[in-house]
Parts: sequence; C-alpha cells; structure tokens
Amino acid sequence: MLRRKYMAQIPVFVYTCIIILSILLVTYGEPIPCETDADCPWKIYPLIMKCIEKNCQYTIASY
Repeated sequence: MLRRKYMAQIPVFVYTCIIILSILLVTYGEPIPCETDADCPWKIYPLIMKCIEKNCQYTIASY
C-alpha cells in the first residue's frame, strides 16, 4: 500500500517540473528591443529596466 502512494507521487513531481520549466522558458524568452529607456517596461525598485545595446536589461538602481 505504501509503495502505491510513492508511485503516484512520481508523475506529480514530473508534471510539476514540466510546468516550472515551461514558465521559465516563456519568461526568459527573447529580449525586448528598445531605442530609449522609455521603451522598456517599468519594474519595481530596486530593479529597473534600461536600454543597453538596443535591448531592455535589468539593472539595480543606485540612487
């Protein structure tokens, strides 16, 4: 009986890993193109987005 319980947990673990990996692949997809800092999406302090080499990249605010 105990063996069945652990056997049922294996597919749940695999499905969870697949979901997490797919979320990471979607969020870390292609870079956001930009011309100026205003083209980048706004983020919460201390992380801000800046236009570096025509792509939006995270930077830490140093005010």
